[in-house]
Amino acid sequence: LVAMRDLEQVLQGIVARARQLVGAQLAFLASYDPDRSRFHMRATDGAVSVRLPQLTLERGYGMISLIADSGVPRQSSRYAQDDRFVHNPEVDAIFREEGIDSLLGVPLPFGTEVVGILYVGDRYSRTYLGWEISMLSTLAAHAAVAMHNARAFEDARDALRQAGEANARLAKQAA
Repeated sequence: LVAMRDLEQVLQGIVARARQLVGAQLAFLASYDPDRSRFHMRATDGAVSVRLPQLTLERGYGMISLIADSGVPRQSSRYAQDDRFVHNPEVDAIFREEGIDSLLGVPLPFGTEVVGILYVGDRYSRTYLGWEISMLSTLAAHAAVAMHNARAFEDARDALRQAGEANARLAKQAA
C-alpha cells in the first residue's frame, strides 16, 4: 500500500485487503471531509448495490459517527436492529439492498484525527473476533499513512506541473 502512488488505487487496495483478511463478503472505506462534516464513500469491494459506492453521510448518523467520535472500532451483529446510534433512512435502505447484517468498522487514524472509517460486512449475523478487529485496525492505521502519502505525492505532482507551466510561460515571455 505504501508503494502505491495513485490514491484511488490505494483505496481499492485497502478494501480488497480488508475483505480478504477477515473473510468478509464486502468491504468499504469512507473518508471524512471536516470542512463539510461529511463522510464520503471512496472505495468498495464486494458491493452489489450501485448506491453504496456513491454514499455520502453527514456526521451524527450511524455507526460511522460512533467510530469517528470515539476513535475506537465498533461492530454490530444485527445492524438494522442496533439502537446504539441514530439510523439514517437512506443508509438503512442501501444496507437492506446490500443485505448487510453484520458490520465491523475501524477508524483510520492520522495523528489525533480520524480521517476515515474502514468497514467489513457480511450478509449474515456474525460477531467479529478480537484478532480480526486487531488486524483490521492495523490495516487501517497503515491505510491512513498510505492515503496521506498518496495525497502528498499527488500534491507534489500538481505543484511540479504548475511550476513547469509557469516556467514555460516565463520562458515564452523572456523570448
